[in-house]
Amino acid sequence: GPRVLVLGPDGTSASHGPAMASPEMMKQAQAMMANMSPEQMKQMAEMAAKMDPETMKKMAASSGMGAMPDMSPDQLKQATEQMKNMTPEQMKAQMGAAQNQMSGQRKYYQSAAEMLKTEGNTLVKSGKYQHALAKYEKAESNMQQFKDDEAQKMAVALKGNISLCHLKLGNYRDCRKVCSEILAQDAQNVKALFRRSQAYEQTDEPGKAYRDLRKAAKLSPKDE
Repeated sequence: GPRVLVLGPDGTSASHGPAMASPEMMKQAQAMMANMSPEQMKQMAEMAAKMDPETMKKMAASSGMGAMPDMSPDQLKQATEQMKNMTPEQMKAQMGAAQNQMSGQRKYYQSAAEMLKTEGNTLVKSGKYQHALAKYEKAESNMQQFKDDEAQKMAVALKGNISLCHLKLGNYRDCRKVCSEILAQDAQNVKALFRRSQAYEQTDEPGKAYRDLRKAAKLSPKDE
């Protein structure tokens, strides 16, 4: 049957031999293949097998599948050769197995992130912002690798906690940077606007501080 790549908890390959794909790439491929007929899937595999690996990497990057950092040209070639020899049913089974593996990995990272967040919250209450910051940053990097809405929402919330720690520790430029990242994903995040305003105030940029504060007040007029 088709080889299934097994990932260890840290995301590295726990099996030997050619890796089929990274979880992110599998997810992209699955979304792409969901609307294909078995015949179209077969054609795609045959086309891919004839391509130069570097051309494939460029195509994948331009189609939004990412740069495939986890696969060497040789592994890519082996993966496409495997796909070419699979029946459409095997191909669908491979995709299903990859999805199950990804789902398990996603749950593992999310529960670890939630645990780290709880530990961080406890440290914040004790005023231990430096230790809390390390917990939040680890949790945020756990979730940042997943692109679904729930994971991204959690990553943004964790960035909010990170920005608070930076502000309390006097890392004003770091606070501004993190708040700007939050606002790039959620332009109406009042806490991020307010914290960035405070950080601008501390770095002698009153114009920018006022602009953020005014926007925060408009979005949340009842906020103190």
